[in-house]
Amino acid sequence: MLLTASLLFLAPVECFPPGTVTGQRQIRIGECPDPDKPPPPPDRAPTASEQNRAKAAFDLVAFDGPSARWRFEVTRKGYLVCGYVNAKNRLGAYVGWTPFTYDLDDDTFATHGDQQWLYDLVCHDKPPD
Repeated sequence: MLLTASLLFLAPVECFPPGTVTGQRQIRIGECPDPDKPPPPPDRAPTASEQNRAKAAFDLVAFDGPSARWRFEVTRKGYLVCGYVNAKNRLGAYVGWTPFTYDLDDDTFATHGDQQWLYDLVCHDKPPD
């Protein structure tokens, strides 16, 4: 996985047709932008409805979801809600602020506890150090 991630950070100067791969690992390098496709919407603060959807998705997988504390940061490309959640463990103690992403299209919630670099890349376009 680390090899795959490191190859994605080699920003190609040119784009390649969809489906272009390198080697046997089938790693997608990049795609040419579709001139007919509109650009993604600008980043913005998540709406109350988007925040509630993220909280509901978290409640399905968390031990004590309703007691969680939330810090929402940004909605990227119109479908990805980013922020931090602090939830309780089974002993009733808060575990600390954990970065999360919530995909509005797929209704999927993911935490990135030990992968702050991935969260920074996806939510803030910040490459890893």
